[in-house]
Amino acid sequence: MEPQIFVPPNDVITPASISWFPPSWLLSVILLTVFALIIWCIITLVKYRHAYAVKRAAIIELSEIQAQANLSDFQKLVLFNQLLKRLALHYYPQEQNSITLLHSQAWSDWLQGKCQSAPNDQTLEALNTLSHALYLPASQFDNLNTHPSAKAVLFWTGKGLPKFNWLTLRLSNKGIG
Repeated sequence: MEPQIFVPPNDVITPASISWFPPSWLLSVILLTVFALIIWCIITLVKYRHAYAVKRAAIIELSEIQAQANLSDFQKLVLFNQLLKRLALHYYPQEQNSITLLHSQAWSDWLQGKCQSAPNDQTLEALNTLSHALYLPASQFDNLNTHPSAKAVLFWTGKGLPKFNWLTLRLSNKGIG
């Protein structure tokens, strides 16, 4: 016969299963923090997308203008300029009275002044062409290329619009949310 090293006592009481609720204070704080962070991220994403919805629509409209083969260079330049004016009026409503009066070099200077980073020479030339071309005689449109102007519109759309403030969840220059 083998010796019995461990013989459990007859009246052993097994513990009840441990309940998951109520959680500890630390776990409660962690869960609430994660839940609040997820809600903040969702609200921030919705506000960010709402703030730049007009920008996205303008980029789509820009690509549609470029794709239209039946438009002349002059018509494309007019549409590019109208697109920029609408963007400027939407994102800078506090300057609405001055924006509507701007044209030619003043319009080009205003666009360049709103850019957060300095445009390169080709973009500067395209912005100037875009603002001055509307006042040129039709004979000078024969060799005018609209592609640099479209790139200038894209550049200004990316660098000239107010930045989104992640703390206040608003655009920096405008009170839309």
